[in-house]
Amino acid sequence: MEPLLSNTSIDPLIYTSTEIPGVYGIPFWLCWVIIGVLLLVSGLFSASENAFSNCNKYHFKVLANQGHKTAKVIVYLTEKFESTLVSVLVGNNIVQTLMSFISAILFYNICDYYGLGDSIEGILSTVVMAFLVYVVSDTCPKILSKAIPNKMCYILAWPDFIVGIILFPVIIIFRGILYLVHKLFKINDSSILTKEDFIETADEAVSEDEVTNKEEQLFEPDEIRMLDRAFIFDQISVKQVLTPKDRIVSFSIDDLYVSKLNELIMNSSFSRFPIYEDSKDNIIGILSINTYFKEYSKDPHFDVRSILLPPVFFDENAKVDDIFDTLNKEKLHIGLVKNPNGKLIGMVTMEDILDELVGETANKHFYTSTDIKKASLALQEKTK
Repeated sequence: MEPLLSNTSIDPLIYTSTEIPGVYGIPFWLCWVIIGVLLLVSGLFSASENAFSNCNKYHFKVLANQGHKTAKVIVYLTEKFESTLVSVLVGNNIVQTLMSFISAILFYNICDYYGLGDSIEGILSTVVMAFLVYVVSDTCPKILSKAIPNKMCYILAWPDFIVGIILFPVIIIFRGILYLVHKLFKINDSSILTKEDFIETADEAVSEDEVTNKEEQLFEPDEIRMLDRAFIFDQISVKQVLTPKDRIVSFSIDDLYVSKLNELIMNSSFSRFPIYEDSKDNIIGILSINTYFKEYSKDPHFDVRSILLPPVFFDENAKVDDIFDTLNKEKLHIGLVKNPNGKLIGMVTMEDILDELVGETANKHFYTSTDIKKASLALQEKTK
C-alpha cells in the first residue's frame, strides 16, 4: 500500500522522523507546525463569542466617543453581534475542516509507514485531534475570554473585523437564511431592554468597574453610588425625605406687606416659602424670592399675593419618583405632604429628592442668604 499523496519509497529499517511523508510535498514537521497554528486560530475564534458577548460595552462606548480606534471597532462588532458571530463560526469551521484534512493525511501516512491498519489510523486521528481541539481550541479559550473579556476584545477586535470583511459575501448569505428562518417560524425580536435587564446589566457594569484598573473604569465612585440609589428610587416613600411640619419655614399671609417681608427674607436662607392663612396647616401658596425681587424692582408697592404659586399636595405614601415627575412636569420646586386625614405633615422639595438620588446638591437656582440680603438691601435703597 503506497503512502497517500507521496511517491517516495521509504524503507522502515532506515527510518528517521524526517522521512515520514508530509502533505502535498510539505515536510512532515512543518505540517504539525501548521496544525498548531490552526489550533491557535481556532482558539481565537472560539474566544471571540464569549469575549464580545460578555465585555463591558458601556466602557468601550465611552472610549469610542473619546476617539479610541480599537474601541470603535469593538463597539461595531458588539452592535453587529449577529454578523460577528456568523463570521466567527464560519471562520472557525473553515479552520477546523482544514486542520482535520491535514491531520487525517498525516496519520494515514504514519500508520502506513509503520504498517498499521487503516482502523488504527482512524482511531489515532480522532482521539489525538479531538483532545487537542477540545483543550487548545475550545475549553481554554472560552474560560480565558469569560474571565477577562475586555482584554480579549482588544486582542481579537482587528482580526475579527478583517475576517468579517473577507467573509462578507458569506455573512450576507447566512443573514438571508436567518431572516427566512425568523419569518418562517415567526420568531419575535426579544432584544428590547426591560427595566430588569437594565438593572442587571448596569449592576454587572458597576461590579466589573470595582475590580478593573482606575484607567479603565467606566464609573466614578460617586456615579456607582448614584446607580445604586437609582435602582431603588421608585421604592423610596416621600416620608423618608420630607421636611417635618415643625421645621418648615413659612409666612402668614398677613405678613406679606413689603417692609415686613423684606425683614423676614433677610433673616432666612431659603429662596421659596410656603404661605399660610390662619393656621400653618392651611398652606395657600408658595412665594418665590426670585419672582418677588423682579416684581419689587418694578413696583415696590405691588400686591405680593398676585405672585403666589398654587401649592401641590401629595399623599404621605407617594413614591419620590412620582413626585419628581410631577414637580418636574409642573416646573415646581416644592410639594406639600398630607396624611390620609388631610392634615399637613411636611414638605418635600426637588432638592430633597435630588439629594436622595445624587447626594448633597448645590442648586444654582437657590440663593444663599448673603445673596438675598444684598439684593433686598439694594432694592430698598433704590426705592428710597
